[in-house]
Amino acid sequence: MSNLAGMVELPSTSEVAQAGLAACEVTPPLQALVVDDVKTYWLVLRAHLRSLGFVVREAEDGAAGVAVVRETLPDVILMDVMMPVMDGYQAATEIKRICGETFVPILFLPATGDDEAIERCISSGGDDYLCKPFEPRYCVPSYKHCSASLR
Repeated sequence: MSNLAGMVELPSTSEVAQAGLAACEVTPPLQALVVDDVKTYWLVLRAHLRSLGFVVREAEDGAAGVAVVRETLPDVILMDVMMPVMDGYQAATEIKRICGETFVPILFLPATGDDEAIERCISSGGDDYLCKPFEPRYCVPSYKHCSASLR
């Protein structure tokens, strides 16, 4: 019987581990940004989004939301309309400018569903909307729509 160990060079443990990691495609969780001045909505949306596997950041007004986007582009943004400092319309317009060619969907959360408000949401850069008050489970089709565009 010949000794094959001396004739064949076996890969090291670290080389095997690196090859295994390279073969596995790891998909990072989607990042969501909730921009709303009412903390109750933060809590509800954060809990719901986390249950779906999202990593969630919050901002208390449009200007703070824009600042978060300048740091790191989220995968989806849930945006209130009426907020202090900078409203959702202004924030969405600025965020779309910052994103340039990168698609970051904005789901508006207006308090009213009248045609004028919805038109403003869309014309300022919104990609979808869900009127308040809402059940978080009704957000799932919008999340899935946005996620399908991202994956």
